[in-house]
Amino acid sequence: MKAFPESEGSDWRIVEDGLHRHTPDALRIPVVVLGDQHAMGAERAYLLVRASYEQVRPVVSEALAGKVTLVETPLPLLTLDEPWRRVMLSRHPQWRDILAHSGSEPDLDAAVREGALMPEERDWRRNQALARLDISPKRLLSLPRMKSLYSRAESSREWVQGWRKQYHVKQTVTVFDAEPLLGSPATVIDIHRRQSFPNPAHRKILVADGVPTTLSQSLVPAELFQAVMSALEEHLPDSDWQISEDPARWQAPAKAPPEPPAPRLQQAGKADSEVIPEIYTLTSDDPLDPRTLQVMSDGSLAIGVERPAQVDGERQWIAEVWRLQPEEASLSVLWQGLDGADPILLDESADTLWFWGRPLNGGDGTLFRYRGNEKAPQAVTLATPSSLPGPGNVPRWQLDAQGRPRLYSYRVDRIYRYQREEGGRWHYNAVEVPRAALFSQPLRPVRWAGDASWVEDLYGVAELNPANGRVRKVIQAPQRYGVFPHEGPPPSPDLRDHPSSWTAVGSSRGQWVTSGFQLRPAPERERVAGMHVFDTEKGEYLYSAVLDGRDQIRAAAASPDGHWLAMAVANQVQLREARTGRTPVALKVPSGVSVLALAFSPQGRDLYALTMSTVLHWRLPRQR
Repeated sequence: MKAFPESEGSDWRIVEDGLHRHTPDALRIPVVVLGDQHAMGAERAYLLVRASYEQVRPVVSEALAGKVTLVETPLPLLTLDEPWRRVMLSRHPQWRDILAHSGSEPDLDAAVREGALMPEERDWRRNQALARLDISPKRLLSLPRMKSLYSRAESSREWVQGWRKQYHVKQTVTVFDAEPLLGSPATVIDIHRRQSFPNPAHRKILVADGVPTTLSQSLVPAELFQAVMSALEEHLPDSDWQISEDPARWQAPAKAPPEPPAPRLQQAGKADSEVIPEIYTLTSDDPLDPRTLQVMSDGSLAIGVERPAQVDGERQWIAEVWRLQPEEASLSVLWQGLDGADPILLDESADTLWFWGRPLNGGDGTLFRYRGNEKAPQAVTLATPSSLPGPGNVPRWQLDAQGRPRLYSYRVDRIYRYQREEGGRWHYNAVEVPRAALFSQPLRPVRWAGDASWVEDLYGVAELNPANGRVRKVIQAPQRYGVFPHEGPPPSPDLRDHPSSWTAVGSSRGQWVTSGFQLRPAPERERVAGMHVFDTEKGEYLYSAVLDGRDQIRAAAASPDGHWLAMAVANQVQLREARTGRTPVALKVPSGVSVLALAFSPQGRDLYALTMSTVLHWRLPRQR
């Protein structure tokens, strides 16, 4: 009897002592070792014989007579252990095709018609489904063949040993028909023993929290295995065989679907010049937690902060909006509330700012509008067709091309668009976003001022039409989290890692958008963080901007003209030409500060950074 031609690793031998040193003498038996490189006994040794079940089963029964009694126990294919189900699906691509098009999956063609997906996404998802082998038993039920029985015989025996009956042993021999899995006559023999015993280290430790009281081990008993191999050699000498510790050895290679684009990580290049910032100090008699800032058209800064204050006789943290005139070193408080003012957004004129907040009197949260020539922000009463749920009852929102708030439900399954102002109320209508139902994680709006709405999702970035909620364009993102490059089977859209936790930014004028990433170039290397950059006009991935030496990003901003992308964390701020990734200007940052937010001036000639106690101001060189 010979091994299969591709039977690497099928070498086996018997050793008298191939068990862990803690194994009691009473449990030490000869075991099977697989491969020349191993000294310890194999935990499992699946023997696959290229012969029918009707041929192999009697041979095994005779070989083990007096030691083991095999009992016929046919079972539905659905009950196969998960590793064997994967082997079965790998060998039957027509079954995977049925599953990929079955009713239990989203109707991908309908999703395209309804504006939830673009055709290229439908094809990508379908190809992913065709390559998947990790199918749940529930979904496998849609295949009628899964209810059919496959032949198998099994013997299972349990006993205890030791004068205190402290050793537990379970020995199992299984023989089953593998033809339904492989598509040709074959039989699997699995001889397996599992034993457990008291952990000798546990008794030696006075405080044994976290130390297991018992140890267990799996092994292949040599006596039974040798008997079966000898019988097969005698009765089925012309049948090929293979041995493996893992059924995955017999998986047929599945056609891999197209991979997402590989990240093109771009480190910062050598700068042509360095800019040293002017520094403005934020003074407060109370502890201060700065949150965000914007630069208004007159050069003043709108800063959102949190600090402790007395409210109704109790000291608690409140939110405030400050207006700082850097050149005059004057600061005024525009608004106070129980929470809010993060983020603060400016319209295109940079004369009007918006923020969400909850007033000090404990009323409902709402949007506030502040025009630069007014004394204080004014609350805007919203009339929406349904509630706006979100974390802390704060909705997601952006500004549209006219500088009016556009609101989103938490999952972005609805977009609320401004309709009219009537009776002191701003009226909104709602449109459904069918795309949200196709993803396991909420869509996330990109900070983008324009007619369209861009969102991040588990596929990449997508442009939504706010008028009807339909997707207009998608760009597949490179890998955004984990070890790079990704190893193993391609993940499905619903199983990909979450997008990064910081807000992505984009520019309608510059025609680009970003999505953050945290990648580890190799398991032993440090993580790198940055932003993937995409061309919104051509629908293409451009490059991946790396914030050198950092494993996260705290803040990002796009210049109003779309020329610059700024990223920051801790005391590092990086400025890039957004479309090319060039870093012609280096920004000096004082040591010991931590940048919390970034904002460009309306003309894009200045960049500001908010830290815990200062504002940094870089005057950028003119663009050539």
